[in-house]
Amino acid sequence: MTKSIELPSQEMELFRIKEFLIANNPSKINNENKDVILGEIEQDFGYLIQYIKDGLPDLNESTRLVFPDTFSICLLRSHQIIVNKKIDSQEYLSAIKRHILTVPNANIIFEYVLDFWADGGAPLMNALKDLFGKLLNLLKVIYPMSDLKDIFFSWMNDILEIPSTLRVQYYLIDALSSDFDLYYILEKKPHFIDNSFSLMNSDLLANPVGKCIVNLLLNIYEKHFKNEEKFVQEWILLWKNSALKYIHDSQYTKSINLYIMIPLFKNMPNLAFTIFLKSMPSKNPTLLLSLLKIGQELGIEEEPFRDNKYTTIESIEKLIEQDLFKLQIFEILTFSTKKSKPIPSFVFNIIKQYLDIFLVDTELERRNYFCSSMKHFIFRIRDCTYSLARDAGKLKKARKFPDEQKEKLAQIEDARAFLIWLCGSIKHQLAPGTLYQANVTSLKLLHILIKSGVDKSTPLKFLDNQNKREYPFSIPILQDATFLRLLIDLLVSNYADVRELSKDLLFVMINADESRSLFDTLDLKSLREIANSLLNNYEKADAGATVYEFIFTIMGSQRSFIDHTIEILSQMIQDLKNDSIGCAKNSIGAHFSALSLILNKFKSEDNHQDTSKIVSNSIDLVLKSWDTTKNVVCHDSALGILPEIYVDCGVPDQVIISHAFKAIKESSCLLETILRKYPLTGEQLNSIGDLFILQLSTIRHSGAFQAVLPVLKTYCVRCRLESPVILEKLLDNSVKSLKSKTQHITRRSGGLPFLITTVLSAEISKRRPLLQKTFENLLLIARLPVPAHQDEFDLPQVNAINCINTIFVEPKLSEHCTSFVSDALELALLNFDCDLWALRNCSIMLFTSLQNRIFGKVGRSVSAKLFFTKYSGLRRLLLDILNNSVAQCSGGGKEIYQIESIFLVLNVLLRLRPTPGYTGLEEFNISVYKCLSNENWKIRDMASRVLYSLSENFEEETRKLLDLSSIEKQNQLHGHLLALQQIVPRYLSENKDTELIQRIFEKKRIMLLKNKCLITKKAYLELTCNVLEANDMPDSILKEYISTLGNIFTVENNEYVVSGSKQLYLGKILDILLKYEDSTHLHDICLLGLYSPFYEVKLNTLYYMSTNFDWKTPESSEFLERLHSLLKVPDFSPMAKALVVKTLSKKKGALSLETCTDLLKTNNSEDTKISAISSLSALLSTETFHQIWNLLQEFFSDSCSNDFRLASLECLTAYPESCRNFKILLQLYNFLWDDDSEIREKASLYLNKNFIQSEGWESNKNTNVTALLFTKKFCDVFTGSEVAEELCSQLFQYLNQYDIFATRKSTKDCLFTTEKDNQFIDELKRAMNLLDMIKFTTKDILKCYKDEVSHLKSTLLKHLKNEDFKDSPLGWCSNAEIFSRVTLLKELIQHYFPSDYNSFIDDLSRHSVHPLIINYS
Repeated sequence: MTKSIELPSQEMELFRIKEFLIANNPSKINNENKDVILGEIEQDFGYLIQYIKDGLPDLNESTRLVFPDTFSICLLRSHQIIVNKKIDSQEYLSAIKRHILTVPNANIIFEYVLDFWADGGAPLMNALKDLFGKLLNLLKVIYPMSDLKDIFFSWMNDILEIPSTLRVQYYLIDALSSDFDLYYILEKKPHFIDNSFSLMNSDLLANPVGKCIVNLLLNIYEKHFKNEEKFVQEWILLWKNSALKYIHDSQYTKSINLYIMIPLFKNMPNLAFTIFLKSMPSKNPTLLLSLLKIGQELGIEEEPFRDNKYTTIESIEKLIEQDLFKLQIFEILTFSTKKSKPIPSFVFNIIKQYLDIFLVDTELERRNYFCSSMKHFIFRIRDCTYSLARDAGKLKKARKFPDEQKEKLAQIEDARAFLIWLCGSIKHQLAPGTLYQANVTSLKLLHILIKSGVDKSTPLKFLDNQNKREYPFSIPILQDATFLRLLIDLLVSNYADVRELSKDLLFVMINADESRSLFDTLDLKSLREIANSLLNNYEKADAGATVYEFIFTIMGSQRSFIDHTIEILSQMIQDLKNDSIGCAKNSIGAHFSALSLILNKFKSEDNHQDTSKIVSNSIDLVLKSWDTTKNVVCHDSALGILPEIYVDCGVPDQVIISHAFKAIKESSCLLETILRKYPLTGEQLNSIGDLFILQLSTIRHSGAFQAVLPVLKTYCVRCRLESPVILEKLLDNSVKSLKSKTQHITRRSGGLPFLITTVLSAEISKRRPLLQKTFENLLLIARLPVPAHQDEFDLPQVNAINCINTIFVEPKLSEHCTSFVSDALELALLNFDCDLWALRNCSIMLFTSLQNRIFGKVGRSVSAKLFFTKYSGLRRLLLDILNNSVAQCSGGGKEIYQIESIFLVLNVLLRLRPTPGYTGLEEFNISVYKCLSNENWKIRDMASRVLYSLSENFEEETRKLLDLSSIEKQNQLHGHLLALQQIVPRYLSENKDTELIQRIFEKKRIMLLKNKCLITKKAYLELTCNVLEANDMPDSILKEYISTLGNIFTVENNEYVVSGSKQLYLGKILDILLKYEDSTHLHDICLLGLYSPFYEVKLNTLYYMSTNFDWKTPESSEFLERLHSLLKVPDFSPMAKALVVKTLSKKKGALSLETCTDLLKTNNSEDTKISAISSLSALLSTETFHQIWNLLQEFFSDSCSNDFRLASLECLTAYPESCRNFKILLQLYNFLWDDDSEIREKASLYLNKNFIQSEGWESNKNTNVTALLFTKKFCDVFTGSEVAEELCSQLFQYLNQYDIFATRKSTKDCLFTTEKDNQFIDELKRAMNLLDMIKFTTKDILKCYKDEVSHLKSTLLKHLKNEDFKDSPLGWCSNAEIFSRVTLLKELIQHYFPSDYNSFIDDLSRHSVHPLIINYS
């Protein structure tokens, strides 16, 4: 039994009031009990207001939520009582008005809402929102609106002073939007709407800001313009410019449309939408499409593209070719609020033409959005054809309008033809070797088609039953042998989601009666051999398990299949036990995965007698597997990652470890399947629980126990439902184990924190007694004093703190452990100054977790008053820790924990912002100023930022810091300069203070000439830089300062010493001179920099010259000479060398071809070579083309890094003659298939602009569209033998680079699939495009290429005959390389050997070659 929770007296009183108010609703009040109940409510109302007046004493995490809830109910009850006609409430109303909800008290409540809403979390904000709404309702029944207007106007003035980035401002304006004319806001703050629109890119603010703008504008139209349509134009002008300013930006578009445009036009007359649409600037597709979509959804514009109403079909096609617009166009084309409305034929034609650009989209979000839109369209086709067939049937029955009947039937046929085409297109996208994104999107579309009922053989349970309609035709998808072959082939995909989608679709086919004959043709024996082969291959094990599951699903004798699998596993485990080295590569994990999948499919409800034995045997297998693998995963020794037995055993360490980990992971998945699906005895549950405890407390690698955790969650849920006692026992044992010394606990307590949090996450009772009890026990352990000479690496306190940390991190527990935040923070803070590293370390991790929970994202701050009110006692604790640590450091103590303590306390202070009128931060200032003088640079830096965040008077703080600055105390000087760097720019951005600027620059002689410390000199330079950037400087001050810096630089630059500080100091001076010196002296400064003995000065000079240098200077020859000499300096920095090349490349002829060749051929850095490649474009000419072209060939390859390929592309595009050189154009075309999206897009943009000659936004075409347009244009522009030879060379190079007849080697020791360098290219599609270009550029190909085709054809037929070959699913042609080349060979034979084509196809068919190869076109 858990003990009852004792609540503080304040909280108990709030709960009492809340329960009383809930129990006494107005329906229970009558004349007999009225006086008593109303008197009690009046008293409670007064108590709640007084609690706010008293400053909310004893406010904790729980009370801060209970209080607004209780107050809301009190306000609601008062409102209900006053408006209830059955209750005489005049006396109550009078008392409330005179003594309780007076105007001053209403203002106090409003201030409470403002203070706590600004920094509250979602639960508190919702509670305060509800409270404020009820407060307004009550005020409206107590006071006349004439009196309330003054109150509301006063509140609105306060609301408008709230920072615009806080949600509270928008919630409160929204709450007041129904009470008076809000045009007043625009008069007081003319930029309010524009500022509000600028925040619509924030996920946090978009909803409240959007709602506020909508209600504000609707309020103005209603109350200011009196709902008169003649003022619509004037009303639109109030916000149109702000909307247009931001809606173009993709970061804003979606949120503005969703939260502003749609609700705004939905509540306005249609005239408003029409006027706004007509006022749009021309040539703005983004805005036009957004508005048309809104018009469609609101039913204002049904079919905006019909009859070229808003744009032409040609414009639609141009828009759909853009990735930016394609989804919007598709959605508008296919959407209709009336789903039965006939679909225009041009919609089908456009989709056919451009479907591929959606299927191969690399952006997951766009693909998912397209699938959703396509689903709506397919279901619209179903509903439309159903309606057309129904209407045609009615007309036929009535023998009316035969022409209309024909039209309707023709429309049905159009839809059927489109869906048949779609199925064919999906087949092509599922072919071996097609892109992952095409596979997964096409599988989803196929699933949608089946779910829509387009194949009438689909079993009912797989159909969508919402608004069910039937197609007037059927397309036999589930009886299609090509689909069966493709789906089985995809079971071995490297991508898990592709395997799952394929498996699901095959399951639908298996359940369709009409598909059984298809499965009868499968060679199950061959499939089983393939599955076993895959299971024994580590990298293909998951695919093998999927095939194994598929075989199990279509087999009849399921029990024998399971028994056989268990026998294989049992033997493997026994073999490993007997010979741990010889059998180290046994595929135990893969077979566990297979067993888990088939048990998940096993119909246990039909085989009750078999189930218990299967479960028992499976659990035994898991336990035996653990016994054989634990020595590997639990090993922990400084001598090696594996036990001594495996040293020099001949099997790679990584292979042994990977197989052991996979066995643990997959055996855990088997247990999860059993726990989810099968009945278990109490003894079996206990044995599984014991295994989890053993694994989580002994496994040394986080990856392994992370694999166990999902199963543990399932186990805990099962125990909670069937045997909660097991969970309590598990939890008690886990907490007790923290106290005992154990060799198995690691620095972060291994898997024990995860075990405890997982068990606690399974608890569902509202009060969470197990969580309460466990947290208290963990706190007790964590607070235990550490005995002297305790082993600091095995402390119970450390383990307890790690567990507390994990509780706060666990998402399922975060809401329920809110009340423990204060205790946990105190615990973490108390250990900041502990001399034991282990305790400090775990406390810092706990502190970090709590900080993230309290403050949220980095950079977010909260009100200091709210923070210290919420976490009472922390202010004093933080202050004491800071004061003590600073005092110890000042007294000579330099222990690391003292520095850590200061740093972490400052980190908390940095997240707090001053609250006007709150003085609780003032006591920290003394210690913060002392931290500015700390010996540790990081402490000084942090203190400077804290001082900035806590300062309320920047002017006073600036002058104080300047007054206290002295070169006699260098640490203090450095700290003050750092603080000034933070404060001065902010102060000067809001104030014009010439006297302060002058004072800062007057210190230049003391800081730069008398001061000997280079660190503080540089800090002063950075301060002056900040001032220069923030203000328009008086010329006299700037000239004198730059002159001083110039003199210092000239002298110091000639006095070389080995000093990093001096390097950085002079580098900073140079940067300032280059930015602010008169332009006539810049070349002299650059020369000084290039000849400087200091590396940083040279580097900064080169950085400047590489981007800003103007070669039109009399000294250009001197610059050339110096830069070329730097290239020859031995051991010159690679970064600097690259900048030299980049600078030289900007001057025509500065780099010779010989120099560039030498830079590319010799051992230079990547940056240097890239700069050399970039410079080659200026050297390209008819004479040098072949030399440069050969030089660039290696950098075009996919095996080169992205940067090299990009530099090569930019080199080619910078050459003016590129568009007239077919070799360059073909290489740019190849870049359209590059793996890197930036390279593809740049190549596409160049080709569209310069070769295809598109203009403006039309140049940003999808790369697939560009490839097709390029093919057509290229064939129009270039013809002849030389072009055909180049095309044939590329095509046959691809055809011959893979030997389709070679025997594939086993890769048993390979742990991971080796990916191709290019994951984007669809090689077959590219080859087909090349073939198309060959066909159009020449009538015939050279004899040598024809001979190659003939030879390959005869070799292929010989191979098929000699091997007595018969292809099958997962067979020879399922290999992507073979599939693409055989398909390409078939196309070559069809075009160049048409007389042999039919016999070739017959031979392929005779050997059951992949059906898609035969039908591919």
